[in-house]
Amino acid sequence: MDADKFDYKNSSITPFDGEEIPFENDKFDGLMCTEVLEHVYHYQKLIDEMYRVMKKGGMGILTVPWGGRYHYIPFDYFRYTPSSYKIMFDKFSKVEISPRGTDIANIANKLIVIWARGIVPFKIFKLIFLPVWIISLLFLGIVVVLAHLSLSYNIGSQDDPLGYTIRIVK
Repeated sequence: MDADKFDYKNSSITPFDGEEIPFENDKFDGLMCTEVLEHVYHYQKLIDEMYRVMKKGGMGILTVPWGGRYHYIPFDYFRYTPSSYKIMFDKFSKVEISPRGTDIANIANKLIVIWARGIVPFKIFKLIFLPVWIISLLFLGIVVVLAHLSLSYNIGSQDDPLGYTIRIVK
């Protein structure tokens, strides 16, 4: 994809194709990439580009989903494991992979999604069940409180989190 084809109105934004970062080697002290990596088909090329444009000792933070829904269709390609991140970022001198959330937070997230999908009355039968969805809002509130308590008190397994945070150092 040619970055010149993008029509950006803000001249302070440098567009790029998601693979080749249009800056010289060793340019940046740090970088941040949030919820993007799963949308890049040639992910290793982008990671290698991150390495190229970072200065020695430069730091980066990336976030990626694990329990996230299939989204930005059809450009949602991968869900990675901590084992794969260790391989993908092996050029970096330091890689820390931390789960974000627990299985309880992930389940709460799924219940919120199910509830939100049901509240939008696209079909007539959904209008009939609208009062049920409104009443279930109380249950959903309890679920959200339980999810926050699980995060605050470290209850639940981190083997099925909402996603991961990856801290890298070149």
